[in-house]
Amino acid sequence: MSRTLLRRGWLALPFAAGLFAAPFPSTASTASTASSRAIAVPPPSLADCNHPGHARLLQPAPAAAVPLLAEARGIWLDGQRLRWPGLDTADTGLRVRLLHSAGGLIVPTPGQRVQGADGALALQPDGAPLLPALAALATSWRHVGAGPGYRLSATDAKRLPALLRGQLVLVQEDAAGRVRAATLLQHPGALDAIYAAAETAPTLGATPTPQGTTFRVWAPTAEQVSLCLYPGPTQPAAAVLPLQRAAATGVWEIRQTRQ
Repeated sequence: MSRTLLRRGWLALPFAAGLFAAPFPSTASTASTASSRAIAVPPPSLADCNHPGHARLLQPAPAAAVPLLAEARGIWLDGQRLRWPGLDTADTGLRVRLLHSAGGLIVPTPGQRVQGADGALALQPDGAPLLPALAALATSWRHVGAGPGYRLSATDAKRLPALLRGQLVLVQEDAAGRVRAATLLQHPGALDAIYAAAETAPTLGATPTPQGTTFRVWAPTAEQVSLCLYPGPTQPAAAVLPLQRAAATGVWEIRQTRQ
């Protein structure tokens, strides 16, 4: 997982403004030992606002990617259930766990114990059919192929919103904890379920009124989001302000009264 400061977009207003999200998980993986730690992430600065590129890499992924994490074959069906299409479950002596790392440091190597994880969540087999809403969208969800289903406990499901802001990896292990298979996950199903309230959230983007402008962006997995303010379209940023996150919706917001 690389850690990136991302410029989300520019907004045409009486003053110029831009939004930064920093950082968020990507599908790249970071090789490490179990004792490795992610770098501390400072809040975006004026230098970040004025950076010529659309992003600044804070923690690069290694040149050699972790082979087992080249794909995201695990799929969240909602905020508690997931499926691992194509997983071989013929050996009943194997277990499947959900590993998490805030810094994206998980390294699963076949035949070895996983390194770099902050912890693991137990998964229970779940053979229930897709939820009616998903079954009705079978054509759109045809990538959800046949495979074993799993479920988090109700207690662990409450931790999922925070864990989605880091790295999650599904791992199949033998009784000694040695890796047999591993994959990243596709998160939209979980995000849609957890942040369903965002559907009725106020309008995203910039909403100008005579009293000021409100900025909102949906970035539920971001650690920080900041607003860059510019005196004009060709001038450097004069201020960078942090947005506040609504836990129920994943929407970040700030109200700016300056005109």
